[in-house]
Formats: sequence, C-alpha cells, structure tokens
Amino acid sequence: MREKQIRESIDMIMKGFFDLLKEKDYRKITMSEIATKAMVSRMTIYRHFDSKEAIFRWYMESLRKEIMAQFENSDQKDLSQLLYLRNKAIYQNERLRIVLDHEGIEMLMNDIMMNNRSFFGQLLPNRDTLGTYGAQFVIGGIDQMTTKWLAHKMIEPPELITMTMVRLIDRVMSDEVV
Repeated sequence: MREKQIRESIDMIMKGFFDLLKEKDYRKITMSEIATKAMVSRMTIYRHFDSKEAIFRWYMESLRKEIMAQFENSDQKDLSQLLYLRNKAIYQNERLRIVLDHEGIEMLMNDIMMNNRSFFGQLLPNRDTLGTYGAQFVIGGIDQMTTKWLAHKMIEPPELITMTMVRLIDRVMSDEVV
C-alpha cells in the first residue's frame, strides 16, 4: 500500500514538473510551483526530491532502467542494440522533447550522460585493445553525437543515428580512422 502511494506521488510530481516545462522556462521553475502543479504538498515533494534537478535526474534514471530492462530481455546483447534501444527511447519520449526546448538543462543532460557511460564501455568490442583512452574516445564520440542529435531536435530517426554511431565506432575499432 505504501509503495503504491509513493509511486502515485512521484507520478504526480513528474506530471507537474513536465507540465510546467510546457509553460515556463526551466530556470524559473520553483519547487513550490512544481508541488502546486502536481497537487501535492511542499512536504511531499521534498520528501522525494530536494531540487528540480533531482526530479529530472530521477526521471532520466527511471528511463535508463527501462532501457536496460529491454536490453536484458532482448536476444541481441551488443553495443548496437543498446544504442538503438536508448536512441529509440529518447526519440519516442514526449517528455524529453519538452526538455529540449529549455536552456539551462543541457548541462544537466550532459552530466547524466556522463554518469551512464559505463554501460556503453562494457559493451565495446575489442575493449582491451583500445585501452582506457581509446575506450573513452569512443564513448565520448557517442556522447557528442547524442548531444548534437538532441540539439538538432532528433530530425534523424533512431535507426539512422544508431547506424551512423555503429558505423563510426566500427571504423575507429578497425583503425580506419587515424
């Protein structure tokens, strides 16, 4: 019963947060406004989150968990599949499309991507031959491509951006690119 209440409160907070993003600049949104929009008390919102950044981080972490669950249940367990599932989830996520219209949230998005790098690194083919710097180079390329894709409002479908990422990773891994 308690878990259900917690989940409902968090869902209401998420809805309130993203509804406010449709109306107002991210930098000007306050926790009090989120609580009001979510129809929860300030005490309830602060019980779950200490800042609007924490709300967004929680949302992104829940999205990452969904992607990882899909990945674990898929027949194909390689980097291209994980990239595709992640890119598809981002592309189809209406809430993330709302976020893209807001200045001030890019740094938070970049920070979140940096914290999720290890998942890609574990799946790099021939990771041992790349060494630490080579692996970081490849993962940094994934991050930069994702950042540009988001900045361009994801005009390419997830299949195309994934194929491009994988093709470039393959070229780096085969030493075709110097």
